[in-house]
Amino acid sequence: NAQDYLTAFTVSPDGKTVAVVWVNAVRIFTIVPDATASGETQKRRGEIFVSTPNVDTWNEHVAFSPRGDVVAVAGGDTFVRFWSPHETGDLAARPVHHPLRHPTMVIRVAFSPDNSRLGVVQWDGTLCVWRFPSAPPEDFRLAKPGPTRVALSPDGRHFLLNGVSYRGCELVETRALDAATGQPAGPLLRP
Repeated sequence: NAQDYLTAFTVSPDGKTVAVVWVNAVRIFTIVPDATASGETQKRRGEIFVSTPNVDTWNEHVAFSPRGDVVAVAGGDTFVRFWSPHETGDLAARPVHHPLRHPTMVIRVAFSPDNSRLGVVQWDGTLCVWRFPSAPPEDFRLAKPGPTRVALSPDGRHFLLNGVSYRGCELVETRALDAATGQPAGPLLRP
C-alpha cells in the first residue's frame, strides 16, 4: 500500500468492513462478494474504501463499535478520533464525534458491549473511561454573516448575538433569543 508501518487492523462485527491503520494513514475497506464465472462459489474482495485525512501522528490502534457504525483510531498525538465506516462520494471518511484529547499518547481503545462507553489506555498505563452522549451535542445552529460575539443572560435562559465593527462584519440587527430553542424572545433591535 506504499504507506508506512502497519500498526493495527480490526474487522467490523458483521465481518463486512475492515479498518486498517498505518503510522500515517487510516483506511476503511468494505468487503463485497464477487461471484465467480461458475456462480457456485463466491470470493470476497475489498472493493470500496474510504480514507481519513492525513494527520501528522503515529496511529497506534483501531477499534469498531459493537454496532459497527463508528471506527475509533488512537494516535500518538494524544487524540482518539472517530470516523464513520460508510462509503462517501469522495471516498473521504467523515468524523462522527469530537476527538478526545488525553494527557499522554493513546495506545489502545475499546468500546463497551452496549456501545455507551469507550475505554482508553494511555502510554503511561492510565485508563480513561468516556461516556458517549445520548444525543447530538448541538441543539440548533444559527447562520449569521461575519464574526459575531455572544452574550448570555445571567440566568442562562437567553442569549444575544452582536456584531463587531472590524473584519467585515455584516450583522446589523439582533434580538434576544431563547437559549434552549434559538427562537426569538424579544423585539428586533437595529442599533
